[in-house]
Amino acid sequence: MIKGVYRNNTALSRLFIFIGLVLFGFGLSTILSFLTIQLLFGLDVLSHPELLTNFSNPESISALKFMQFMNSTGIFIFPVLAFAYLTSEKVLNYLSLNIKPTIRHIIITLLIMFASVPLINFLVELNSKMILPDYLQGVENWMQSKEDGAETITKVFLKMDDTFTFLINLLVIGFIPAIGEELLFRGLIQKRLSSKFKNHHLAIWITAFLFSAMHLQFYGFLPRFFLGAMFGYLFVWSGSIWIPIIAHLINNGGAVILQYSLGEEYMESKVDKLGIEEGELYYLAISLVALGIMLKVFYDSGDKSGGTLRK
Repeated sequence: MIKGVYRNNTALSRLFIFIGLVLFGFGLSTILSFLTIQLLFGLDVLSHPELLTNFSNPESISALKFMQFMNSTGIFIFPVLAFAYLTSEKVLNYLSLNIKPTIRHIIITLLIMFASVPLINFLVELNSKMILPDYLQGVENWMQSKEDGAETITKVFLKMDDTFTFLINLLVIGFIPAIGEELLFRGLIQKRLSSKFKNHHLAIWITAFLFSAMHLQFYGFLPRFFLGAMFGYLFVWSGSIWIPIIAHLINNGGAVILQYSLGEEYMESKVDKLGIEEGELYYLAISLVALGIMLKVFYDSGDKSGGTLRK
């Protein structure tokens, strides 16, 4: 049987197996993306990859979303599920997918994510003020160019003129990253580190660092680092990978829903500024207090088993 065939391999060999699965998933998803984009959208991106950055062409934007969907699936979801299948006899248990979240935990998670908005805005503002020394000007310029590129793509993606585009964005920006990134970072990496170090806290913060660094958006590092740590604790306290998936979905999908419902201008001037505008610091204070209370309630009602590595 193939299932669980590598469960007794050394940690190093399993690491190489996982890296191989990631490379295979990335390569296959990229090839399939190029071929499908040419068939569906009529864009020969294999010969002319610059077509994907022609944001004035709606077909290019649709093709880019399709490619992101394929790559997210190939890089995150496929390798994690395949690795769990090859190294464990109980895939769902191994990734904590078998533990159903309670209604209580789901409701508290929703409240936690809403309460954290002013704090996240504050961290975004704090991170944006980061200035590197003069001798690292080249690094700072590179970081800023990466940030500007990511911001441009985000704005293009979030431009929604109809319900179909809104639903596609929910899938590409909300559901797929929430499932794939949480399976990888919390379901696999955090649990592995927790098992190795015998310390949930160390595993959570290392994983949060890797989670934030992976996005290569340095001016958003602090808020993602905080979110990654919070997702990690919610996972440990609930014992279910579905809780951080839901929290991640609320964060990403909520932005899509609000942008579609309220519009870009309202999002940028109101929601994204909540708690950081002059005279609104009390929102930040309320956010911190409410967040602390709800995290304590969540902790008291959890089973604290999310860091346990299940065979």
